[in-house]
Amino acid sequence: MAERYQFPINETDRYSGTVAFQVINRVPQRTTPSLPRARADREMESAAQQLAEESSLFDIRSATSAFSRRINGFREIPGSVATLYLPQALSFNDGVEYANVDLGRIGAAAELALQNGGSIGSAVSQGLNQAAESWTQFLQANATRDAAALGATRLARTFTGDAVGNGVQSALQVTKNPNKRVLFREVPLREFTFNFKLIPTSKQEAEQITQLIRFFREELYPELADIPVAGDIPIGFKFPNKFRIRYRHRGSEIGHRILDSYLVSMNTVYNPNGMGFFEDGNLTETDVTMTFREG
Repeated sequence: MAERYQFPINETDRYSGTVAFQVINRVPQRTTPSLPRARADREMESAAQQLAEESSLFDIRSATSAFSRRINGFREIPGSVATLYLPQALSFNDGVEYANVDLGRIGAAAELALQNGGSIGSAVSQGLNQAAESWTQFLQANATRDAAALGATRLARTFTGDAVGNGVQSALQVTKNPNKRVLFREVPLREFTFNFKLIPTSKQEAEQITQLIRFFREELYPELADIPVAGDIPIGFKFPNKFRIRYRHRGSEIGHRILDSYLVSMNTVYNPNGMGFFEDGNLTETDVTMTFREG
C-alpha cells in the first residue's frame, strides 16, 4: 500500500519549494493476468525451477525462453512518496568523460587516410603499411639527419633496451611524436546529495520524522530473493526500488530533470547540537544526508 510522508506538517505555507521522492515499483508483467493470484504464483515458481534446471546444463537460451514464457516484460507502479522542504543550494553536476590516447604513427596514418576521403579499408591498409615499414629505412643515404637520428634511437631501444635507447635519444635530441588525441569515452552516472535538518515543532512532526527515516532506510536495502535452497541459505537479492525525484515550487516542477535513481547512502545524526528530548521521548533535532545515483 502506497503511503504519503511529509515534513514539515505545520506551517507548510512557509515552504513554497518542495522536493518529492516517490518509490517506483518494478513488477513482472505476467503473461496470464486472468489467472488467480495463487495459480499465477505457482506458474512463476515452476518457471524459476525450470530456469534453474536448464541453466545447470548451460543452455542459457533455452532457460531464458522458459522464463520469458511466464514473464512478458515489467511495468512500473508508483509507490509511496515522501515530500520534504526544498533544501538550500541545488547542485547539478553535468559532464562527460574523455581520454587522452596515443595514436602512434600507425593510428595517425589511418586517421589521415580517412580524413583525406579514404574508406575504412584503405585506412586499415595504410596503417598496416606503416607498421610493415622498417625503421632501418630512416638510415638510408637519402634520409634526413632527423630521420636517421630517430631511426637510430628506435633501433637502440629495440635491440639494447630502454637504458641505452634513452641515452641515444638524449644524445641525438630527437623523439617520436606520439600523435596524441582526445577521444570521447562515456557519460558518467550523476549523483545527487540532499541534506535535511529536521526540527519538529509538535509530537505529530516528531513521529513523522521517525516514519520518514524508516521509509528511506527500508528502501535503501534490498530484499532477499525468494529462492528456496537446501538449508534455507540466502543466495540472492532483489534490486531495491528506484526513486523518482522532482523539485517543485507551488506545485510546478523546477530545476533540471533527474533520471530515476537508487538511494545509495544515508547518514542520520540525532541531536547534533545537544542532547534534548521532548516529554514523550522524541528527539529534538535530526540531520539526514542522502545520496542518490541515477540508474
